This record gives sequence, structure tokens and C-alpha cells, in this order.
Amino acid sequence: MLLVQKKNEKAFNELYQRYAKRMLFFFYTRLYQDEQKAQDCLQDLFMKVLDKLDTFDTKKRFSSWIYAIAANMCKNEYRNKARSWEEDENFDLSRLIDTTGSFALESETDKRYFANLLQQELAALSEENRMVFLLRHQDGLTIPEISEVLSCPEGTVKSKLFYTVKKLNEKLHVFKD
Repeated sequence: MLLVQKKNEKAFNELYQRYAKRMLFFFYTRLYQDEQKAQDCLQDLFMKVLDKLDTFDTKKRFSSWIYAIAANMCKNEYRNKARSWEEDENFDLSRLIDTTGSFALESETDKRYFANLLQQELAALSEENRMVFLLRHQDGLTIPEISEVLSCPEGTVKSKLFYTVKKLNEKLHVFKD
């Protein structure tokens, strides 16, 4: 990022190569699985990175910084569209199950049923609790990284994650085994 701040084009291209797929998936899963919207947001994200070069703190991780920008873009999108996840029928968390490997369900029918129930339960959560859960379990960010992304203390992230998982566990207890 130091090289990017010095207007090094190769360094920017390297950052783009490292983060483009990850951030595209981030936008795709959070913005109604709309591929075109995700692509647009990805381009906007990297334009914001270039526009805000001087705001990057080189003592912090770039990944946390870019996720924070992306998370704010999603929040703005939710507000602008005045859509909630409860109203979005196109959102599908089956990729969450496939990518984490943490849910051992017997059949495709079980996976679809679980994904639908998980989708409903996540939709019922607050935006921040949902974001904490997805950043941790879908994007694989650490507690300190999530803390940076959401600009809140690590203890708050741990607490939100604990209670969110506990609530989901209670609601989805039929899948416990």
C-alpha cells in the first residue's frame, strides 16, 4: 500500500489481483446476489481506495481497511434501496454452507432446507449482528479484523458473535447433530 500511495501502478494492480475476487464475492453475497451490482460495487470500491489513499494508516492491515470500506458501501446500498434482507427472496446462503464446510448435512435437500432456515434467521437479526456473523463465518475474518472493519471494540465483536451463534443455535437446534 505504501507503493500505491506513491502512485505505483504495478502495486495497485497487485492489490487488485489479490482482493478483487474476495471483494466481488463479498458484494455478491451481501447485495442480493446481483452479479452486475457486485461488479459495479467492486469497481467503485477500488476507485474509493484510490480516492482515499491518504486516509490509509500504514500501521494497520490493508484487508481490514478495504473490508471496512466495502461494509460501509453495503450499508449505504441498504439505505438507498430501502430494502431489508427479509424482503429479499433472491438471497441464498447455500454457498455459505459449501464454502465453510462446517455444516455436515446428509443430503442436498437437507442443505437447501438448512440454507432457507438460516436465511430466515439471519434476516431476523440486526444488520450489525448479521454482518459480524458473515464476516467471521463466510469471509473468515479474525475478531481483530472484524473489530477494525466495524470500528468497534473486540469485546463487542466477540459478544455479538457469541450471542448471534447462540441464537442461531437455538433456532436451528434440529440440525445440531
